[in-house]
Amino acid sequence: MSYLAKALKHGRRPSNTAKDEEEKRLGSALSHYTNKSQCTYDSVFDKKIRELRPGWFENTADINKKKLLKLAKSSTKRPLNGGLDNALIRYTYESQAVYDLVFAEKIRKLRPDWFENTADINKKKLLELAKSGAKRPSSRAKDMRERKLGQALCYYTDSVFAEKIRKLRPDWFENTADKRKEKLLEIATIPGSKRPSKNSRDMRERKFGNSLSSYTNGSSDCYDPIFDKEIRKLRPDWFRRRHK
Repeated sequence: MSYLAKALKHGRRPSNTAKDEEEKRLGSALSHYTNKSQCTYDSVFDKKIRELRPGWFENTADINKKKLLKLAKSSTKRPLNGGLDNALIRYTYESQAVYDLVFAEKIRKLRPDWFENTADINKKKLLELAKSGAKRPSSRAKDMRERKLGQALCYYTDSVFAEKIRKLRPDWFENTADKRKEKLLEIATIPGSKRPSKNSRDMRERKFGNSLSSYTNGSSDCYDPIFDKEIRKLRPDWFRRRHK
């Protein structure tokens, strides 16, 4: 049996790393006879076997591109993780060494949703939430989806998005410190009200007590001289030193 007949007997291309010795020998020979840089290159054989088995000579990139285009034409989601995901990144982003402009344009046209930036998706969700009248998503929420959106809201500071969402929901961006100072001044105007203690067992009072200490302590990073002057004027008794 000729070498060509033996090689073609294999449904797939014989591998030069196969465990089977016969296949390994055929795989090595195939590489030598079809590689132009080899002294054993045989142009007649090369042409003939490529016509008979074109699939044997497709490179990995071409195979991956075919698989990706097939997936893109179906209703499936973008492949995440693994070989195809990495291949998609390599062939469709200009920063990659193997970027393929023709392939990139073709697959992006088929599936623009595969290339939506995660940030863009999160921004859309946040704007939808803002329009719905929902509360601001918390970056510390137990629900993972809410937590991710809450964290995203803190990260996105580009002027267009920030301006748009702040216009929709100014209440989402009210400064916690400002709100707390207002509340402390409100408490201070109540006759006979005691100074909130930072050692209180009541969690709410403890928060106000800690805040009051921070805003009126000159060595604190949160020190506010205007607030300090105003609240001391309202309630000097809160700031009298206690003598033993």
